[in-house]
Amino acid sequence: MKSVIDTHLSELQLIRPDIGKKYYEISAGGNCFVSVDLIYGEGTLARIETPNGSYLIERYGFFRPYVSIKDEKTGHIITTSLINASARSALTLDGVNYYFAISELWKNQWAWTNDKSRYLVKYKLTIDGLIRGYVELSKDFSYLPNIELIMGIGAYYLIQMQEELNRWEEGVKEIK
Repeated sequence: MKSVIDTHLSELQLIRPDIGKKYYEISAGGNCFVSVDLIYGEGTLARIETPNGSYLIERYGFFRPYVSIKDEKTGHIITTSLINASARSALTLDGVNYYFAISELWKNQWAWTNDKSRYLVKYKLTIDGLIRGYVELSKDFSYLPNIELIMGIGAYYLIQMQEELNRWEEGVKEIK
């Protein structure tokens, strides 16, 4: 696994290498920078692997959903984040605030921004019912120590939203 700071890339790909597995990668040029692996049979639990370590992320709650992110080695919670799909979700890592929200509705684009609303990472998804597309990294923020973890958390949010949409569509089909 490689750190984005070691490259001069600003456009990466969000892919699902094997359609039979719930495993996703953010990669480019044969290098993987972040992976998100949904752990089968464990609800919303997933493992995010970055060059700086491995983390467990899980969604909790119904009316006020949030995620908890733990260091996989120690089991200590490093942060929690409320999920707000209609506005923006806030996350604090090492005392710095980050915000995740839709950036362009009609283009299916989502982004992480900072306190000054400058984008750090932008997700440009294909509109085909699968989570895949391009991840654009702002060159101004590629130096952030947690940038790979932030990219992985954003991918996790998008994967979970797609999973919920799929379950909702299946429920509608059953009613008909």
